[in-house]
Amino acid sequence: MRSITLRFGLIMSSGFIFYFLAMHLLDLSQFPGYRLYNAVIQLACIVMAVLAYKNARPNEFGKLTAVSLGVVTSVVGVLSFAIFQFLFLVLSPDFVTELKQAVTPLSGSNEPNLSFFSGPIGSNSELSNSLASFLTPFTAAVIVAIEGMVAGLVLSYLIMRLLFMRK
Repeated sequence: MRSITLRFGLIMSSGFIFYFLAMHLLDLSQFPGYRLYNAVIQLACIVMAVLAYKNARPNEFGKLTAVSLGVVTSVVGVLSFAIFQFLFLVLSPDFVTELKQAVTPLSGSNEPNLSFFSGPIGSNSELSNSLASFLTPFTAAVIVAIEGMVAGLVLSYLIMRLLFMRK
């Protein structure tokens, strides 16, 4: 199990890093809505890990194993990417400033300066300003890690339910 989760976790992390760098080169990395596509990468890697284990050890495969594989694969992939994100942000202070501006309201407006999937965050200028002051490379990496691990848990559970659905 360890080699499968490590292999697919590192594939997941590589996918996240490649996707982030591609978006950054296209000058789209500051838009939070594009993070939704990370779920596609994460889902694909979890499914591949679960199916690889199921094919390798069909007699040992169960519901708990499926969820565990997905969660551990996600932890490896997400934590690796969070470390990359932290290092990237430490080495790119201009990008951190750009991110802070993305959550700070435009002058004379209560709405944040987001042009893609702004969502409910920042509907209050006071909240947006406090988010901007809180954003550092470390807090951004922690947010990425928490978001990715929660997504990994949910996706792992859903995959398990689909695999063990009664016909």
